[in-house]
Amino acid sequence: MKKRVALFATVLLCMGVLLMTGFSSQQAEKPQAATKEEAPEAMMMKLAQPGAHHERLKAMVGKWEMTGKSSMSPAIEPVSWGGLSEKKMILGDRFLREEVHSEMMGQPFTGIGVVGYDNLLAKYVWIWMDDMSTGIMVSEGTCDDSGKILTLSGEYMDPMEGTMKTARSVIRIISEDKHVFEMYNKGPDGKEFKSMEITYVRS
Repeated sequence: MKKRVALFATVLLCMGVLLMTGFSSQQAEKPQAATKEEAPEAMMMKLAQPGAHHERLKAMVGKWEMTGKSSMSPAIEPVSWGGLSEKKMILGDRFLREEVHSEMMGQPFTGIGVVGYDNLLAKYVWIWMDDMSTGIMVSEGTCDDSGKILTLSGEYMDPMEGTMKTARSVIRIISEDKHVFEMYNKGPDGKEFKSMEITYVRS
């Protein structure tokens, strides 16, 4: 039982905090280095200012009902579960903070995620932490040209094996009031399988 709870916590460690409505294409040009006409201090100030990408994060502010199903391996039937998510903008509208409350295998679960758009890297960056782990996961993502599909990649420590593993997440924007998150891990045979699917509906 403890192993199942720990592995489910690992799956939740990778869950989609970056479920943002209204993403646009990530093909924006990366900021250029300061020139003779623009002092380094001015460039730094420009990079520090929230912009269009940060404005889009506001679409996720509010309360959400989560309906999920997850599995530890492709050979195991997925387990259904539910939860609540609340998101708000922090630090001058530069970051979106999410707090999740759920229950897995009879155990209460709380997770906190923070996501923002790094103007210098020209990528969305997300960190995640929860009360079933002492680790912090960092992921980076870009959006497709349609602005409706976000793909993320991040590493996490597998508590069962004690090794670093990579998880791939895909967020599909359905509407302003609904989005679907999918997470993919590798099974014992090294092939990728869907380990989690969550539907978020605005409450």
